[in-house]
Amino acid sequence: RNPRLVHCAISGFGSEGPYADLPAYDDVIQAASGIVPLQSSGQDEPQYIRSVMADKTAGMMAFGAICAALVQRDRTGEGCAVEVPMYELFTSFVMLEHLYGRIYEPPTTTSGYVRVLAPDRRPFRTADGLLGVVFYVDRHWKEFFDAIGRPELMLDPRFATIQQRTLHSNELYALVGEIMPSRTTADWLELLRRIEVPAMPVKSIDELFDDDHLKAVDFFQPATHPAQGAYTHVRNPLRFSTGIDDRRVPAPLLGEHTTEVLREIGYDDTDIAAMVKSGAAVAAPE
Repeated sequence: RNPRLVHCAISGFGSEGPYADLPAYDDVIQAASGIVPLQSSGQDEPQYIRSVMADKTAGMMAFGAICAALVQRDRTGEGCAVEVPMYELFTSFVMLEHLYGRIYEPPTTTSGYVRVLAPDRRPFRTADGLLGVVFYVDRHWKEFFDAIGRPELMLDPRFATIQQRTLHSNELYALVGEIMPSRTTADWLELLRRIEVPAMPVKSIDELFDDDHLKAVDFFQPATHPAQGAYTHVRNPLRFSTGIDDRRVPAPLLGEHTTEVLREIGYDDTDIAAMVKSGAAVAAPE
């Protein structure tokens, strides 16, 4: 009846396979996808990510899929049904880097990206806080070792190339962890930014409200909900150079836009009133 329609369905396990009819929430998808044991590094009890990561990933993937379907419709005139199975998409999200040696046939090593799984890959403790730092390319490591007066470390066979550093991630991160408490967070940031090594202090979620950058870009914004009153929301982080209106509005109340939408597609007030009275439509009082 409407071949241009684009319809998107997000489900726990999709419409095919033995899990198709199973219910799911974010924690269940995390558990099934392989990411939960990764959080323990083999040292602690497995943990969920402290965010509804699978839910949000599904939403973002659905957004991209719908955009792609709309582009296809513009080219072909045909819509389509888009299916976003959370289990498959979040497993693909996890396995992007963790296929590792099992990407080859036969496998060259086990699954799991060694650098990411290193137990000491964590924020480094400084003299007065915690710092997130990523040394990666040869230049980063050379300039860091030079800056701390340890240039000979770049000649160590374990650390001389990215391949060897990856294989010896545990020793390398442990070494950095021993060095970082020798200076304050501010001192390290000054040094690391001078040699262009990505680094940021660890912040709590409450500290984000006072972050200078987020204040400068008006990230947290006041708003008013028609039923709930004043509240704070985060602005759309995307930027559109073409002047797209990306202002956010509160989630609509049940039936808030029913009358407006039905009028837009040609129904008059008598028709709308009849649909509401019969229960065919739900409309909030205007």
